[in-house]
Amino acid sequence: MPFTIDRWRAELHDALEAIAADPRGACERAGQAEIYPLLLGAAMQPIVAAYEEAPTGVISALISVAGSLGMNLAANLMQREYLAGNLPAIAAREAQSAELGPAYDRMASSLNLVELAESALAAHGHAEFASQVRAAHARRQAETSPSALAFGAPRRP
Repeated sequence: MPFTIDRWRAELHDALEAIAADPRGACERAGQAEIYPLLLGAAMQPIVAAYEEAPTGVISALISVAGSLGMNLAANLMQREYLAGNLPAIAAREAQSAELGPAYDRMASSLNLVELAESALAAHGHAEFASQVRAAHARRQAETSPSALAFGAPRRP
């Protein structure tokens, strides 16, 4: 089955549902104090899973969603960086980095990740985590807006 944006969204939905079922446990397993980076990193799970089966489709999807920044993520895929350890932890760290964070932001936007995550968390009775996601997303958007960057907003590490 070819890898498409629709397939990516469907598989991302499944990954987010798994996190939403036990958000505290998911954060602990990934070594994350907050859920937002873990959710951003979840966007890579379908990509990594599909890469062996459909590398061209995966790379095309990454580039169409994340633009030229998707090439950095594709390079990590080709070098099997994600298979070297705990994928959720690796992807969450990347999502917080200055270098790859913008690619994760673009993926989140294109895949409606925040809305999917909030819905999944609320459906599982985790309204407090849904609030954390909303607040973290708003903070991140404010920190990375063109005007914030022009006027010296703090950058991610």
